[in-house]
Amino acid sequence: MTVIETKNRKTTENGIDFQSMIPSPASDREVELYEMKRMEGLERQCRTRLLEHYRSDDSGVGMKFWDMELSDFIADTPERKYVLEAVKRFIAKPGNRIMLFCGSYGTGKTMLESLCVRELGGCYITAFRLCTEFASGSDFKSKRSKLQVLDFYGRLLPFLAIDELEDAVDVLVIRNIVMERYENGLPTALATNMGKADTVKFLGAKMFDRLNEVCTSIEMGWESYRRKLRKELV
Repeated sequence: MTVIETKNRKTTENGIDFQSMIPSPASDREVELYEMKRMEGLERQCRTRLLEHYRSDDSGVGMKFWDMELSDFIADTPERKYVLEAVKRFIAKPGNRIMLFCGSYGTGKTMLESLCVRELGGCYITAFRLCTEFASGSDFKSKRSKLQVLDFYGRLLPFLAIDELEDAVDVLVIRNIVMERYENGLPTALATNMGKADTVKFLGAKMFDRLNEVCTSIEMGWESYRRKLRKELV
């Protein structure tokens, strides 16, 4: 097949316009729209992976929270609205920050910690289970050695939520992991049924003083949701 050269285009003897087959450069607007769609696709993929992780055993989150969202938190008072907004700010810019939830039983601490995992990934675990996992690290059959437990929770997880601090059987383990995350700029949430003063004593004044620069303390002093639900059922 013979190609005929012309001033503005190349055609074959059959009249095919090869120039028209060459795509014209995309306009700035087309490039912008393409990039927007690409980013939206990546965001959807990331969101899907987060939800898959959240609804798995790897997240440590209880199944009762798997279908919950932040909008399910009952923010019907100024105090609860303040807590919800503080959590949203933490999720939006976690950075090297620590969120400390203090309050009695049934006030929503576990729910909010779990929902942080939903948005940020990582893991939820109680202080007792964390200390137990560390202690079992000396057993050659364990999944991780003691050093690997400290490294996993202290350095590798993008986000860590530790619940029920008061049940920690080895306070040094909790202190070590929290400080390791602080030193590595990783976000952490802590929850306890103790008041803030007792929590400071638990963590140690020296340690809490260092964490205070990045710590947001939330007092959740209202009535238990569970007690309220029981009253409504009666």
